[in-house]
Amino acid sequence: MRGGAFILGLGLPVLLSAQTFVGSAKCSGCHIEQSRRHAASLHSRALSRAENSRLPGLLDRPVAERGGVELAYSQTPEGWIVESSLGDDRQKAPLTWVFGAGMLAFTPVGERDGKYFEHRVTWYSALQRPGMTMGHPSAIPQSAAAALGQTQTAQTIFRCFNCHATNVKPGPDFGAMQPGVQCERCHGGGSDHVSAPGRANVRKNASVQACAECHRMPDQNAANKTSPEKADALSIRFAPVGLMASKCYQSSQALTCVTCHDPHGRPYPEKPDYEKKCQSCHAPASLVVSNCPRQNDTSCLTCHMVKATPLPGLTFTDHRIRVYREP
Repeated sequence: MRGGAFILGLGLPVLLSAQTFVGSAKCSGCHIEQSRRHAASLHSRALSRAENSRLPGLLDRPVAERGGVELAYSQTPEGWIVESSLGDDRQKAPLTWVFGAGMLAFTPVGERDGKYFEHRVTWYSALQRPGMTMGHPSAIPQSAAAALGQTQTAQTIFRCFNCHATNVKPGPDFGAMQPGVQCERCHGGGSDHVSAPGRANVRKNASVQACAECHRMPDQNAANKTSPEKADALSIRFAPVGLMASKCYQSSQALTCVTCHDPHGRPYPEKPDYEKKCQSCHAPASLVVSNCPRQNDTSCLTCHMVKATPLPGLTFTDHRIRVYREP
């Protein structure tokens, strides 16, 4: 998980509601359209029980490394099991959870000796094959136990699950957890709202800061606060970091994540849907003034929000909206 916040969502501490959680089923009766869109969203599938996920079907053969490590997977009555081997050294452990909806990757998390570990292997959707989990050392593990993955602290596990699931309590306590980012993960416990529906007793999430609880705020201690991508190419993973450094965000009184993204649905599949948002502020007349060479075209993102692949299999859109200059 260290250096792997994209997969496990290491975000800032969240605002925990004092209200009682009632479950998303209580919300769907009134909020029918939002619930319908959310059911098909990536947020809703941010965390899955391993045995119910797609990953066992993808990791259907052993993963062998050149250094001699082999990882074999099997479905058993006890769940989905990984066995690591390094020479004569062998270790087994259950893989209990899978992080990610699969748009970019799936990363399993398992349990061993009463502690959670992030597995050494991640499935990368763009590559259609497994690879080393981001942030894990590429050196040959010293034992079969080490080859299973990196053991994480209780605090780290809480933060990871708290961004990929709903109603996670410190400890971590998963007793009442709902896998995935469900209604109350963003809007807070719904007991008061269910009893007396109204805008005053539900948390609103129209700001970048609300999304950045999990998608990461800029590092306030960074030496170069105005250009985070130049300071760290991997920060492109965290859309709020780039967006909040952009002139569009800083000059606007209204630009937020939900300006372009439906928080209840999936990302738009086509660029024009986003570029219409750009053109709602940057009208053709203003483009002529700025001598935009694409004023009669819809290529805003092509020039001002390019895609980059900082690590194999992981491609992101740069949300630091700007005119790119040669270094």
